[in-house]
Amino acid sequence: MHKERNYDFRKRLLQIHRKDLRDPSILPEENELVLDDGWWIVMPADADEITETVAKDFQDYLYTSMNLSAMVTKCAEKATEKRIVLGINTDLGEHSVSRGYRITIEDEVRVEGFDSKGIAQGLYHLEDVMNLRLAPYLPRGVRTHHPLLDTRSALSGYGADMYPDAYLSRLAHLGITSIGLWVYDTNETQTGFLDFNELHHRASKYGIDLGVQFFTYHSVHPDEPGAQEFYDKMYGDLFAKCPYLKSLCLVGEACQFSSRDPRAGKSPDHLNSVDGIPTGKRAPGWYPCNDWPDLVRMVQKAVQKHRSDVDIVFCSYNWGWAPEEDRVKLIENLPDGVSVSSTWEMFEPYELEDTHCRVADYTIRIPGPGAYFTSEAKACKKRGLRSYAIFNGTGRTWDFGVIPYMPAPYQWIQRYENMRKAVRDWGVCGAGEAHHYGVYPSFITDLEKWALTDPDIDLQDVLLKLLAGYFGRENVDTVDRAMHLWSEAFTHITPTAHDQYGAFRIGPAYPFWSSRTNYPPQNKFAMYKFADMYTSRYMRRHYGTHTHLRTPAEIRELEQAKQLIYEGLQVLETVQTPNEELARLINMGWFMYRTTVTGIHAKEYHLALNRYEAPADRQEILACADEMERILRAERENTEATIPLVEFDSVLGFEPSMEYTTDRTGLEWKLRQVDYELECVIPGLRREAKM
Repeated sequence: MHKERNYDFRKRLLQIHRKDLRDPSILPEENELVLDDGWWIVMPADADEITETVAKDFQDYLYTSMNLSAMVTKCAEKATEKRIVLGINTDLGEHSVSRGYRITIEDEVRVEGFDSKGIAQGLYHLEDVMNLRLAPYLPRGVRTHHPLLDTRSALSGYGADMYPDAYLSRLAHLGITSIGLWVYDTNETQTGFLDFNELHHRASKYGIDLGVQFFTYHSVHPDEPGAQEFYDKMYGDLFAKCPYLKSLCLVGEACQFSSRDPRAGKSPDHLNSVDGIPTGKRAPGWYPCNDWPDLVRMVQKAVQKHRSDVDIVFCSYNWGWAPEEDRVKLIENLPDGVSVSSTWEMFEPYELEDTHCRVADYTIRIPGPGAYFTSEAKACKKRGLRSYAIFNGTGRTWDFGVIPYMPAPYQWIQRYENMRKAVRDWGVCGAGEAHHYGVYPSFITDLEKWALTDPDIDLQDVLLKLLAGYFGRENVDTVDRAMHLWSEAFTHITPTAHDQYGAFRIGPAYPFWSSRTNYPPQNKFAMYKFADMYTSRYMRRHYGTHTHLRTPAEIRELEQAKQLIYEGLQVLETVQTPNEELARLINMGWFMYRTTVTGIHAKEYHLALNRYEAPADRQEILACADEMERILRAERENTEATIPLVEFDSVLGFEPSMEYTTDRTGLEWKLRQVDYELECVIPGLRREAKM
């Protein structure tokens, strides 16, 4: 059987263009221009680095994906025919924006970008067209496009703070405009030393900007003497040494601002107790304090002393739960020129049977936008500020923590169409993609790029063509049936805190403790060592109906998700000879199935354990012990069945900030943990009942 070592998936991420995509059985139509060997890619004589990079990229695409040889030149006289001519044109009508482009296809091809980034997007568009066509055929005529969003920022799915050139190129192909770092200081990220300027220089040749989110204690209040000098040094040093940074994101929990709003508590959060008794107030990092605008104004002033065009993004992620009136008032008082980032679907309520729930973090169960995002987008439009969404449209929500993307295309299509409407109605102009988990290219990322390009296109038609290109023309109907089932399955995934920060975050390596809270050895190189993710969160308070009342409904909901995932797998496994992409899709489906089983078992174990803690009599204790043993044995079998899945595809079980949570090592640790419970704990419970 095919086996991969940990991190082998990175080899795929470094393959910019898919090999041998051309289908020789497809013939051109009458209105199509045929590219063959010997075409010239003609750059302007003064082409900049972005244009040179993308011209060579397109040459590689033709060779790798379409089996054609082309030549690149700056000397137009060399090419008298078979020309793909690149150039700048700042008069593209309504598409005259950065990254806008016009493509004219007759007997030759002309790609005109509003800027060099537009030239790049134009050539990437030609690649996208040929990818859908599965042949080097281009429809004649004139077409003009531009991205719907000015900004699409992303974190790395390759590894925390890791951006090799080939991966940067893949992000550029997907329309990503900016990459991010979570930093402590100049050239210091949460993983250690990183040369910010060097990363900028490499990213810039792909037209990608670099932004940072600062994790540091903002201990000086803006009203204190010397406050401006304090923030001039904090931010001035960063932007003086790294003048290429294009954006700065301010997030409540990262800033830990020392607010004086009497409604908020102290910062850091551990100060919000007296003699071990909580005060009941939340730290300013999690509250829409009335003096946040003063801090933003001071930071803005400090940054603009070094660079006037930095995009300062103020993120309201931490207080989407708060009353709309307080959140909107904060936005109204922000300084001119900042951008506001709000999460697309977080905090949105939903119902399960007769219980009420609220989304913990990011989910495709709800296409969105939610009421929290909607209120802030409207407020930004009224205030004249840029509105961004933490959108996660590249396919990675927190429904499953350690799979590369959520294969629910029909849920994604709803989300993309709703974003189109948000752009038109409220002027939303930016998106944060794949928060925390990073971008992993897939047919979902391709679908999003088509969706977020003006003018609109029929996404159902695009999806079917993408399925043909990824999984085989002969398998389109089969895969599409499965994708309908899986899209429905995601409407039954439960986006609660105890799922997204528990079994669904970790995968089948999630432990089942009856009394302990131990966790496996953590990767010493991981950005985050979240022991908390391995412990039960069921006893904590969460928004919505009491956890114990809601859990049985959640189990029934997840049983529906599990059944739909299984039905999709049964459909996919009718394909006799799946290609490599389809084999990985099926394998990932089984990993989703196994993770859902773990999630159901975790809830069942929680209920059994709670019945054991408050039994009516000895017989109930014994019955609970029997139930816990049944769950543990079933989960042990489920865990064992996961091992070949993660060995088949090394991206499964991996999350960039935590590294591997569910690889073979993690699963074998889980088996030993379950054996301990079965051999030592359960017999002890029975002895106690009989004493």
